[in-house]
Amino acid sequence: MLTRGLCPENLSVGSLPRLRSWVISKRRRPFPDGKHENSLEDHETVVGGYAIPVRSSLLDPIGGGKDVSERYTKALISERWIIQLTPPPPFFGLRKRYSLEYNQMVGMKTSSGATPKQIVALSNEVEISIKLISLGLGELQAISATNCFYHLPLLLLSNGFERIMKCMICFKWHHDTGKFPSTKDINTHDLVNLKNRIISGCISINTAFSRPITKEDYEYMSNDEELNNIIIMLSLFGKFARYYNLDVVTSNMRLTVDIERMWSGFENELKEKHYDLIALSNDPARLDDYFHELNRIIVIKLERFARALTRQFTLGDLGDEAKRHCGAIGCFLHLKDDQLGNTNYKSSPIRGTA
Repeated sequence: MLTRGLCPENLSVGSLPRLRSWVISKRRRPFPDGKHENSLEDHETVVGGYAIPVRSSLLDPIGGGKDVSERYTKALISERWIIQLTPPPPFFGLRKRYSLEYNQMVGMKTSSGATPKQIVALSNEVEISIKLISLGLGELQAISATNCFYHLPLLLLSNGFERIMKCMICFKWHHDTGKFPSTKDINTHDLVNLKNRIISGCISINTAFSRPITKEDYEYMSNDEELNNIIIMLSLFGKFARYYNLDVVTSNMRLTVDIERMWSGFENELKEKHYDLIALSNDPARLDDYFHELNRIIVIKLERFARALTRQFTLGDLGDEAKRHCGAIGCFLHLKDDQLGNTNYKSSPIRGTA
């Protein structure tokens, strides 16, 4: 447990007992592993504080058969923090894991001003969002003459793009202020609003027009009418349509949207723009080909959007933390133009069907 405290004037370091503990300091650097005793003066030199015995309220995560209510730990009191010191675990592997878990539990600050738990959580969120988008594209590719279950791809895609854009806002916020936004700062399911925040707040004009590819991405996200229509429908789905049928059943008076009807209208608009689709749709024997080609157009639109977003992790103004996630976002980050629409997301390793 971490609490603020002041260095007491009446403590004398030399009068305190010698310490044999693995110290977990706010610098997250372990002291020697307890094979020999270390004097309090050694700890004071490194951390700049005093050690005093305090009763532990923590359970021993390693065990050892001792009554923790009678066991004492140590506390290191510096000018800003009181930090619990606990006896070292018996094995190096457990000790290393215990150090990491303890740091995450107490929320100790890193040099960037964020806690390790926050950094890990944001990394997990980036990975989750990319998987949701990939799975959503796979479910969209699975739509056919005999499979009209649009709810699943809409659910996955709306959630995945919402998450990745919120992650980008968190990275940018942290880069600019040294801390992460509060829940209320990103508490929305409005993908249109999030996209506008990315364009206006996370991408500077100088950065956007510094390279041909980032300029192309910026203009695509800002001006492509078909992409904007897709994002509007995903946004409406996330805000109003996830429980459309239950809202009808319960006569819910709030705004509800029949998003599948809207999506069908959007498909008809695409069909009118592509004459080859009209021919396919009029041939009952080739309806599966029709849906394949139709959804390929939509998949390309969303792949370009995902690629434009993930490029900002490395080429944009999101900061160093964002640049460390190239591996998680690589499936969209490294997409080439001639690969758009040609990835079989239905056979993704995420599904276990690779």
